[in-house]
Amino acid sequence: MKAFICSCQKRIRLPKIKSDRVEIRYYDDLCSPEGLKFVKENVGKDEPIMIAGCSPMVAERYFSDLHPVYVNIREQASYLNHPQEKVKDLIQAGLSRLGATGPVSRKVIVIESKRLLIIGGGVAGLEAARICGDNGLLVEKRPYLGGTVADLDRLYPEGTPNSHTIIPLINEVLNTRAEIWTDTRIEEIKGSLGNYHVRLKKRKGGVITCEDCGKCTEVCPVEVLDHGIKRKAIFKSPTHPDGYIIDFENCNLCGECQKVCPGEIGLDPDFDEEELTFGGIIVATGLHHFDPERLSEYGYGRYPNVYTHLEFERMIASGILRPACVVVVHCAGSRDERYLDYCSGICCLIGMKEAKLVKDRYPDSEVYICYIDIRVRGEQEYFYRALRELGVKFIAGRPGEIIERDGKLLVRVEDSLSDSVLKIPADAVVLSTGFLPEQKVYDKLPINLDRSRFPNAYDWSSLSVDSPPHGILFAGSASTPLSVPDTILDSRSKASMLLNLLSQDQIETTHPVSVIDDDLCSLCGLCVGTCPYGALRREEKIISDPMICMGCGVCVATCPAGASNLEYSEDLALKREVEAISKKGTIVSFLCRWSAYPAADKAYQIGYPESVRIIRVPCSGRVDPQLVLTAFSLGAKGVLIGGCYPEACHYHIGNIMARRRIRLLKALDGMINPEKLKIEWFGSDEARKFVQAVEDLDRP
Repeated sequence: MKAFICSCQKRIRLPKIKSDRVEIRYYDDLCSPEGLKFVKENVGKDEPIMIAGCSPMVAERYFSDLHPVYVNIREQASYLNHPQEKVKDLIQAGLSRLGATGPVSRKVIVIESKRLLIIGGGVAGLEAARICGDNGLLVEKRPYLGGTVADLDRLYPEGTPNSHTIIPLINEVLNTRAEIWTDTRIEEIKGSLGNYHVRLKKRKGGVITCEDCGKCTEVCPVEVLDHGIKRKAIFKSPTHPDGYIIDFENCNLCGECQKVCPGEIGLDPDFDEEELTFGGIIVATGLHHFDPERLSEYGYGRYPNVYTHLEFERMIASGILRPACVVVVHCAGSRDERYLDYCSGICCLIGMKEAKLVKDRYPDSEVYICYIDIRVRGEQEYFYRALRELGVKFIAGRPGEIIERDGKLLVRVEDSLSDSVLKIPADAVVLSTGFLPEQKVYDKLPINLDRSRFPNAYDWSSLSVDSPPHGILFAGSASTPLSVPDTILDSRSKASMLLNLLSQDQIETTHPVSVIDDDLCSLCGLCVGTCPYGALRREEKIISDPMICMGCGVCVATCPAGASNLEYSEDLALKREVEAISKKGTIVSFLCRWSAYPAADKAYQIGYPESVRIIRVPCSGRVDPQLVLTAFSLGAKGVLIGGCYPEACHYHIGNIMARRRIRLLKALDGMINPEKLKIEWFGSDEARKFVQAVEDLDRP
């Protein structure tokens, strides 16, 4: 083991340190090219080392591949003009931790397959397939491609017909020779990056050869109401394939179509099952509309002229509706604790698009838009202004009720701007509802979902070189509601990212991950439920997937048996560091590396008590209550746990887990003084708040 102690260009007065176990080397500028060369020439393969000098926020730029123990004697002592004794304490604590820190394992991911599975044949899936070309297999559960866009008449805000987007995109995909399976279901997904095993079910039946004569539709006895438009169970595909297709969900298998078809039709509704291997997966499953029948106050399903925006658009475009007065209700069910408590982000523009559609087709029609807030950005603001100029009336309020009177709808709404109650007689009411994600596919994936049931998005830094590369990416509205242009851009970047990963034969990473000691594990399963990323699963033993683990350490602090450990932040290593710095009167501060530690780094400009000792942890959720008790038992005057703000935790729930543990610790009568144990949230620039927190703990 070696320790390199740097004077940071002679800004730090270095004490002489002796150690029987660690070879000590001094240098004046380790971050210089000469210093880097000096370190790398004097370090053996996988040899544990310590770097003492500047903050790890700086030193990590140069030494992260060596995974050293960092000791910050510049920002935490020298710049504060604290005595040499503190510098010695910090270095000795680092040496204690070094002796108990094991090597970070090297993980090699072998890319067994270069193929990409693209789930979903809407705009996002098609764009991903276009980028992937013959490396991709696109599967779509419906019998035709295009997703929701294929059902629309036009796109916002320009009012461009969908044929300007979806048809050219499908043609480009077909020209790339990407493989396409329609009427296909995902049954099971297992594996990890480079080697996913996916079980697929592809419909056996369908129109095999089609001469596009339409005779099948003429004889089909089954009529289906498809978003406001009636069609048969066998009908003309709006996109691809070019010809007629069968809706097996509604087909009664009578065989009348087979009798008149000059081509070939198969009516077997069962599926062929196949298991294929893929290197990565792009989930492009799009969105579902919120069920408007739940909105009893608006009468959907009870009154025939209350429509969803998709039904209304299709019926207006086909000429079925010619309303003289239309009321568009924004946020129908959205931003409401009873239904959807979030804003879907794109509904305002969809509702305004329907208003524009009416004005384009029937300029003399009256159109009202009832809203809570109009949420548009950039160029979309001009669309909003253009509607006002066309005579669309915007009412700042959500209707309280809709009733039917004399064959017309009466919409009662309170306009908060004019402070008046309006009763609008309308021929049609359009409900601009929010959106929900595709839950069935998500249930088959090793992912966690947020409160809105969308996938928990990894922070961008989670896709950096020191973190595990993830083989499943969510494109377009599968991750959050997006417009068509934003969907295409997002899908393009996700497909390019995965293709770049899969272009390699193998990927080597050295990110710290959790490791389970099977001999100590009691199979209680607590760790499985606390992992923010679903990296742990319970089988005959607890399995930790190093390709999913993000190294937060939440599972380690949760484990009651000490069976879970985190590379580079092992229980014993942190315990040794705590024991080395915890003396009578010290303030021990466990600070997360992402927010709290950067704040403390800047605090030397203000100054704080010499008694403060800082331990850098990956996340506040990594802090085991036993470490806190150890610090107090050795004489610490106070303990501070610092993390990211709620909702901003780098690991999603680490700070919440930490807060729960601290509350439990404070409830232990007689064990500690609860006034001397604090948990605080910090932004990376909140140095003053950090100083205030440690000064409060330092008071008698």
